[in-house]
Amino acid sequence: WHEIGVYDLPATLDYIVEKTGNPNMSYIGYSQGTTALFVMASERPEYVDKIKGMVCMAPIAFLSNHRSPLLKCVVPLHIVMK
Repeated sequence: WHEIGVYDLPATLDYIVEKTGNPNMSYIGYSQGTTALFVMASERPEYVDKIKGMVCMAPIAFLSNHRSPLLKCVVPLHIVMK
């Protein structure tokens, strides 16, 4: 998953920008696709500006140790949804 986020996903985004001419896009990821996006965002931050929105379905991420006030409100909902 690391190589996908560092090499494959940025190459895919570059290809899309080259073919469409649109520098902004939305990203939809499922499971490992969300992990690849998080890796890309942390390892290749220059690509973050190309993603105007993202939808993460079944994300592979641990959300307990964060500082975001929004996430502090959302994470407890996971318990309710079980």
